[in-house]
Amino acid sequence: MDVTDLASIGTAIDSAEPALGPVSVLINNAGIAVEKLAVDQTEADWDAVINANLKGAYFAATEMARRMIARKQEGNIVNIASVLGLRVMKFLSPYTISKAGIIQATKAMALELAGNRIRVNALAPGYIDTEINHDFWSTPAGEKLTKGIPQRRVGAESDLDGAIMLLASNASRYMTGSVVSQRVGAKRRPMTGSAKQSRTLAVIASEAKQSIKPQRKNGLLRGACHRARIRATRWLAMTEIPDARIRSRRAMRPSR
Repeated sequence: MDVTDLASIGTAIDSAEPALGPVSVLINNAGIAVEKLAVDQTEADWDAVINANLKGAYFAATEMARRMIARKQEGNIVNIASVLGLRVMKFLSPYTISKAGIIQATKAMALELAGNRIRVNALAPGYIDTEINHDFWSTPAGEKLTKGIPQRRVGAESDLDGAIMLLASNASRYMTGSVVSQRVGAKRRPMTGSAKQSRTLAVIASEAKQSIKPQRKNGLLRGACHRARIRATRWLAMTEIPDARIRSRRAMRPSR
């Protein structure tokens, strides 16, 4: 099957089903990469990556889904995305864009196909040694990246077997639209401005909550506590971290 040739997708499925029976699970795995800075990527580079990684995968999934719907058959589609669909890396902009598209396509198709009993999930692998990137891991850049992995090794393709079996089997029968990110946790990095501010908000909220509790008497808040809460809320309103602000306000709210 050449996923960049839409006609070949249907031909490949037509050839497989007489031998294997109606396909009920599709592992949708296609991917290439062109390593260049964004300003050096050509239209041909863009088309090659997007056509294989996003367009081809999307139409392979929809072709399979149409057949499942026609047979009124329960089905399962597993799209292979990438951790770079959730984060970015230099020199791979078309690749990261295509894999982010796969993640959104997974969620969109899951929503539309749920009523037909077709589940659509995605696996987002981390750094895996494949034919595409095998030579990279022996370069200085690849060795440096490997040292940043807590296990000090790049994953093998077989390391994905468990996650794929989960998504492809009935073990995930109540999952659809999910993105399973399979990567080893990264080293902890020093906190930057927004992270430090978020932690500061959490500390302030915790202290405000503790200051409120001793002031409660007969179900009423004393005036000093009430004024402290107002000041803290106004200070939080000046920040630019809405989620942290909401969490902090909830933390300061006294329980009845």
